[in-house]
Amino acid sequence: VHGNIMSYESIKRITFYAHIFGALLLFLTSILKFVQFNFTHTEFVLNIYYIFFGLLIVCSEIGFGKVLENFYFLNFCFGKSLFSGFIATLTWTLSYWIQTVVAIFFIVACGGFLILGFMFGKNESEKFSQNTPSAQQQDKAREMQPQDQKVPAPQVQQQLHIYS
Repeated sequence: VHGNIMSYESIKRITFYAHIFGALLLFLTSILKFVQFNFTHTEFVLNIYYIFFGLLIVCSEIGFGKVLENFYFLNFCFGKSLFSGFIATLTWTLSYWIQTVVAIFFIVACGGFLILGFMFGKNESEKFSQNTPSAQQQDKAREMQPQDQKVPAPQVQQQLHIYS
């Protein structure tokens, strides 16, 4: 328990549901815009991005390995905060009500994730580093790599002179 407020596990559950709800809002926005057939070329591309970002959020929250590796920042509250702020800037408009609702949600989520990042950032990084076998395997592979495989700088320069 952190300062007798909430446990790290309860915070993870809250961030999970908040992020999934945000993804559903993104899907809803895209579907409503596509059904109305009332959008410009730019809005069409943004709708595709909304779907992609919604899928990215869902995949990161359910623990899809490749997403967690390639979008590493989504493993942490600070990363979720930045991503939520980015989505808020993409969706902010006063011309379509659902996009305004989505933007306000992601602005609030951005602030919430930021606060949680400050409160539980150390816990997150410790728990995530324990549960990441690929990072541990990469570290072991680097330790096992012989030092003589590295080419010294003068030899590289000599090889470049031969080819030029």
